[in-house]
Amino acid sequence: MKSLIFIVAMIAGHAAAAENEILAFKDLPLGASEEEVLKQYPLTNCSGDPARRICMLLFSSASIKLRTAAGIDTDAVTALRRSMTVANATVDSIFFRLYDGKLGQISMSPSANLYQKIATAFSDRYGKPDQDDVEMVTTGAGVRLENHTLAWNRIGGRIVIHRYAGSADKSSVMYWSADGLSKGLEENARDRQKAAKDL
Repeated sequence: MKSLIFIVAMIAGHAAAAENEILAFKDLPLGASEEEVLKQYPLTNCSGDPARRICMLLFSSASIKLRTAAGIDTDAVTALRRSMTVANATVDSIFFRLYDGKLGQISMSPSANLYQKIATAFSDRYGKPDQDDVEMVTTGAGVRLENHTLAWNRIGGRIVIHRYAGSADKSSVMYWSADGLSKGLEENARDRQKAAKDL
């Protein structure tokens, strides 16, 4: 019984410590500059205007072939591919969105069949999620599937993981800064208004 109490207290203490830490992905904190992103991920490609930049790493077969054709060391690409994980799950892509020169969002696309493993790892690190939503959807063939969303509110930011129904390999992990989340919502609203006019 004492050992169980100790384990529960240790988990609670770990979650409390995680709640106060600066939100970062593998030592790259939200709010970092583009230079800091490129220093940690030198094979990243960045584009866009200063107010809205996006840097990306893609690991599809086609993108790896393009990198190899461009003269980038194949061993370096392979090593980076193996190192790009979240909760020990490999990711197919990682995007860094910068707003006004500051890193506001990090998003990754791991395989959906690893979703539960990732969800467990985040729960172990950050405790019970602040949001736990399940949305049931029905395909055209009448098959019922579920979308699953978990989110943790942190000091100065938010972590969201999704599993999308109907796809064997579609899920996402997103780290948002508070400023990035606000600007991202504004950006989505503008894009929706623009799309509504293009009819």
